[in-house]
Amino acid sequence: MIGGVAYFTNLSANNADTITLRFTANHCNGVVSDSIVITPAALAPADRLVFTRQPARQAPVLLSGVQPVIRTQDALVTSRASV
Repeated sequence: MIGGVAYFTNLSANNADTITLRFTANHCNGVVSDSIVITPAALAPADRLVFTRQPARQAPVLLSGVQPVIRTQDALVTSRASV
């Protein structure tokens, strides 16, 4: 801690969410942070396509009653609009 400010390394978030951090140390009362809202960057590009509903297993010549749903996701695994 320097000047009342604690510095941490290797903190990361792997999804967009609202979180709190709990801080504890020997011989000190623990404290919980205010809510922290983690949002993906507004212009973060999608970097993968994911199936949110798998297609039905049928012969390729038949029309499937269950169509797949595909979404794009960014690095924080935030789903975007269906493709």
